[in-house]
Amino acid sequence: MADVALAVALYGCDIVEGAIGWRDVRHLEHAVREAVPTLPDAARAVAEALLDRRRRVDSVGTWTADD
Repeated sequence: MADVALAVALYGCDIVEGAIGWRDVRHLEHAVREAVPTLPDAARAVAEALLDRRRRVDSVGTWTADD
């Protein structure tokens, strides 16, 4: 359960791409979305909020201080 929560946190906050590369991120995205329903209620709520944040950011692009 902790590994699912960590994966969601890293994916949801756009941190994981630099560590595993874009191709593996797509596999992780699918696995994370399937695993979220297995989390306890509170953890699932946080995970869903992070995934929603990720969807919104992906829909408008990202901004960094270097831009």
